[in-house]
Amino acid sequence: MLVLNLILVYKTNVKFNAGNKLVVAQANAVWKQNVETLNTSAQNAANSAFAAVTNEFTQGTIDAIWQRERDLMDFAFKGMETAKERGLQLLLADKKYDEAAVARADTEQTYLYANIWKAIWS
Repeated sequence: MLVLNLILVYKTNVKFNAGNKLVVAQANAVWKQNVETLNTSAQNAANSAFAAVTNEFTQGTIDAIWQRERDLMDFAFKGMETAKERGLQLLLADKKYDEAAVARADTEQTYLYANIWKAIWS
């Protein structure tokens, strides 16, 4: 009877441990990610402070640098968007020119037939 109880307790523990193994692994992964995020954040703050002290930057200087970077990226982005828009307008103008050429050919052909009929009936 004692052996049977020990076997039953052992099997229960094995099932419990197997069921919780995934939960424990997931919790450990989340904890490691959080620690890494905090460590990275702290390292970034330390690097920023070190750069400010080393280069004798004030907060105003750092803000001016960030503003310049934003302006440069904005200029580059708008320049690319303008170039894309210009290319699209050229493509559309080319299509309109093709449509106008077809319409002009139709009109010329219509006038040709009208002049032929006029010549025949005149």
